[in-house]
Amino acid sequence: MRERRVYTSSLTIEDINSVSGIVYSSPIKIGKYYKFKLKLKSSSIQCNTLYKSIISTAKGIIEVSLPANIVEAAFPGKLYSLSTVGCYTFVEKGEWFEFSGAWKKKDNIFVAEDAHFLKHTQGIYGSILNKRAICRLHFRRILYSWGKAGSVILALLSGIREYVDEKDIVLFRKAGLSHLLALSGMHLAFFSNFSGIIFYEILGKKYEKIASFIAVFLFIFFAGFTPSLLRAFLCYVIVYVAKICYLRNYNMLEVLSLSFLIHCIIAPSDIFSIAFMLSYSALAGILIFSDSLNKYFVKAIPPVLSSLLATSTSAQVFTIPITFFLFGTFTPIGIISSIIISPLLSIFLIIAIFAIFTSLLIPYSSIFFCCILNIFYDILLNIVNLFVF
Repeated sequence: MRERRVYTSSLTIEDINSVSGIVYSSPIKIGKYYKFKLKLKSSSIQCNTLYKSIISTAKGIIEVSLPANIVEAAFPGKLYSLSTVGCYTFVEKGEWFEFSGAWKKKDNIFVAEDAHFLKHTQGIYGSILNKRAICRLHFRRILYSWGKAGSVILALLSGIREYVDEKDIVLFRKAGLSHLLALSGMHLAFFSNFSGIIFYEILGKKYEKIASFIAVFLFIFFAGFTPSLLRAFLCYVIVYVAKICYLRNYNMLEVLSLSFLIHCIIAPSDIFSIAFMLSYSALAGILIFSDSLNKYFVKAIPPVLSSLLATSTSAQVFTIPITFFLFGTFTPIGIISSIIISPLLSIFLIIAIFAIFTSLLIPYSSIFFCCILNIFYDILLNIVNLFVF
């Protein structure tokens, strides 16, 4: 697929060794580097023989790879010296930086060696993005103090996974539960239902849906529009609009299809994302096969369990071709483990959200909730371990 906003400048991309622009996506850690997209403003070439620079305006979006010690300079639990990093700021969406490095043609990415903060994006939207960056940093610092439980809560509520213990990630993967640690439609559905119940009690039925919609949008904006979250949000918006228009007899498979088409239009690069493939295929499997399977399962087990088993089986079966092709394996035990772990993780999240708000109001309660959440998480890990063979 052709990139819509390609690099455009009077300087060839292979020759540049400095670029400046606005960080266009939240950095994602891969190994010892963070990768993110950069919306270009200028590019330059340092001519060592003449001790001069050739500077040109530039536009388009490129991918940048930046060493972890630069990105993590202000993060909790990191021991990097700020004096060696070159800037005391955090690389987040909306911030304007200048990066020095070189273009790596093989990987189609600009590998930066140093970063220099220039300024925040101007205007109201820029101020909002700056406040988001600050909130994400403080959120990271609060939950870091809660240890292992805090690292998982951080991953589930903001998509920041670098603090989650690698052993825990492997454990969840072997139990067929990797999707529970990644932000997905399941988390948006949980947040939507949870906020709906809260706002219904506070504001009543009249304003509950509007307040819930705003809460869901703020959650996704804070966490970031990952492919799976964008899919879930598009489905949520389509259903919300249908209800406003008094369209009660909509078909969820048609909603998913419309969401797919809109998603391909507004974010075509997501099509090649693993999260995109798994998210759409899992929900398609649930919508196509779940009811049919439930009719057979309900004959042998109680309705509540049969419904959960049918949903889990449909999602797993429809994603097997993708996981087997990409990873060379699949974990059928995930069909059973999801039924047990998903409700427990939802309870864990409810306690966590209550703990966060309470700790902000009563700081000394943070120690109490830290103990409770870590005990709960240890129990959860032990149960997950039962599904690992």
